[in-house]
Amino acid sequence: MQKSGLPTFFPHKFSDDYKCRRSYSVKGNPDDNAVIESFHAILKEEEVYRKVYRDFSEAQKSIFKYTEGWYNNRRIHGSIFYMTPNEFEALAVQFLTLCVQRIDLDPVMKLKYY
Repeated sequence: MQKSGLPTFFPHKFSDDYKCRRSYSVKGNPDDNAVIESFHAILKEEEVYRKVYRDFSEAQKSIFKYTEGWYNNRRIHGSIFYMTPNEFEALAVQFLTLCVQRIDLDPVMKLKYY
């Protein structure tokens, strides 16, 4: 437990469970984490600073509603070709699926990648 009484988040457990590679920023170098820093700035500006939350549970629900209801589904992002994150992710999945299918169908490609 943290001093605040809230449970500590274990990022290593999350990344191990989902086979993610952890990224560590160099102390004092925010450019290493520019994407998440940008997201936090937008989240604060568009959601957090505009409301007063009665408790942690209300804040958690409100931020979840913002990210899932607006940020990921409706808010377009210039850095991903003016698509929503969900649209961009769906496009990436389609692209990767086509790449895998091509590798599976092409014997020369199989030799390179398998």
